[in-house]
Amino acid sequence: MKEISLANRVIMITGASRGLGLVMARAFIERGAFVVATGSKNSTELAAVQAEFGDRAICVPSDVTKPDSASDLTALTIKKWGKNRCFGKQRRFGYACNIRRI
Repeated sequence: MKEISLANRVIMITGASRGLGLVMARAFIERGAFVVATGSKNSTELAAVQAEFGDRAICVPSDVTKPDSASDLTALTIKKWGKNRCFGKQRRFGYACNIRRI
């Protein structure tokens, strides 16, 4: 199977302040992607993630189940990097990851 290059791709990941979302964010950044990491309202967790990822990420508290919040997040992503190429969603209570192209 051919590996897909993630260099300079922009990927949003929900739940990225811990657990599977954090693991996914690390993996994408290690492969050259920029990450928009949304997560808990715990500012300490998000600050730690931002410190770890530096300028390869934007870490913001967000509830993407709310349309305005999701729209604001998309606008922030486009403003920062001029594009939004992929959306990564990890399920809170499931095993599956769903990555889809926007």
